[in-house]
Amino acid sequence: MNKYSVLIVDDSEADRYLLKRDLKGIKNITHVHEASNGKEALDFLTNHENNSKQYPNKFPPLFIFFDINMPVIDGFGFLKGFDEIKDGYENYDSIIFIMFTTSQLQQEIDLALSYEFVKEYLIKGDIDKTTLKERLSKYH
Repeated sequence: MNKYSVLIVDDSEADRYLLKRDLKGIKNITHVHEASNGKEALDFLTNHENNSKQYPNKFPPLFIFFDINMPVIDGFGFLKGFDEIKDGYENYDSIIFIMFTTSQLQQEIDLALSYEFVKEYLIKGDIDKTTLKERLSKYH
């Protein structure tokens, strides 16, 4: 069974907690990293050398769950920033992004899914632990 880590990028501590709780119920997840906005997440990802040492076999994360509405750098700014840096790092082409938000606007869904590395668009509150596990199992 493959083991992997996850990064949650969301300014809501409560939403991070709930998602983290559900993810920890999935056996092959070894670690959940957290960031409260897109800038923190980009800083985390660009600190590749240090994080590879600090989190051996847990960095980079296989899955990144991220929200749209966040301070400093929002979800779409985070996608744009990642798109600009991803080619400079080993294994970043295998990271699977999952939008995890309350927004159901079709234009936001379309924009998120226009990035090749965004594979899912999940609505908070509509996903339970079983559904989450099924969605993730498609990719590993």
